Amino acid sequence: MHHDQANNANPDGKTGSSPRWRTMVVTGTAVVALGAMGAVALHFKTDRDRMGRELLWQKAIAARQNGQLHNSLAAFDSLAQASPGDPRPAYEAACDADALGNYNLAREGYLSVLQRLPTHADARLKLVLLTARAGVAAEAAHHLEQLQAIVAPSDPRLAAARAAIARGRQ
Repeated sequence: MHHDQANNANPDGKTGSSPRWRTMVVTGTAVVALGAMGAVALHFKTDRDRMGRELLWQKAIAARQNGQLHNSLAAFDSLAQASPGDPRPAYEAACDADALGNYNLAREGYLSVLQRLPTHADARLKLVLLTARAGVAAEAAHHLEQLQAIVAPSDPRLAAARAAIARGRQ
């Protein structure tokens, strides 16, 4: 195969001028050039990294099930920092902070989840419940409005959110 054809080879081994496929692996980062789209950096994790995260996730769940919420919170927080684009560990850490009664940490955690994934309905619901319990009615109402924008009108989370706000008014 001619050198120029090798640079134009698609992932299936066929050659062609468009799109141009080239892959370069450099210390845990794959850089894929996709023609006119330019280069996109894709971080991939080794099997060892993935297994370590899975083990830490399992330890966090076990700690939670054993009532060790501080340990669960610390593990999920570590996972959230290691995977900044993944909302799941941040959500779990926020839930633990909420269960521990740490309003500020729980609120920051749920908001962090929403920064990562604005349509995360459970994080939005938890913010309604958290702020309503704390008596921050205006913020609870704001999060209820945001929740209504991302779930179906018949979603049972809306009834729970409305009930929490009503309890906060009493």
